[in-house]
Amino acid sequence: MGNLYDIRVLTLISKGIEPHAKDDITFYGVGESVRDVVAGSCKTTLFKLMKLPEDKSPEAYNLKYRTVVRQAGTDLVVSDTRLITFPGMDDQGIGEFKRWAVQQLLETIEAVDAERVAGPVATKRRNRLLTLLKMLWGRQKLP
Repeated sequence: MGNLYDIRVLTLISKGIEPHAKDDITFYGVGESVRDVVAGSCKTTLFKLMKLPEDKSPEAYNLKYRTVVRQAGTDLVVSDTRLITFPGMDDQGIGEFKRWAVQQLLETIEAVDAERVAGPVATKRRNRLLTLLKMLWGRQKLP
């Protein structure tokens, strides 16, 4: 069986210096497919946020998030983004982020459910260089 993980995603939103919202969710005992969904979601979210206009006012919304991946049932950290702080956003920007975050949560839940039904796939992280070499040398000539 492949590696299983406990994945924690922490999101903090403040308006100016006052707390506005906090979300802290952990998915326990999930496989590589869920880990990939969460990693892809975090990257996509970052690029989506960079397209929003920056609000430099003292009352701007500020977003902080952190994703920690541990080997399931242990304290062994596999990866940790540390707390990422994203610069100020206006009302429209934070609203867009909240709607996006809910959509991403639904997609993650679907991945967790799909993995639960199918069972975690026995996978391991791919060595990209070795895979590329296998592809280049493993090619067969077509007749």
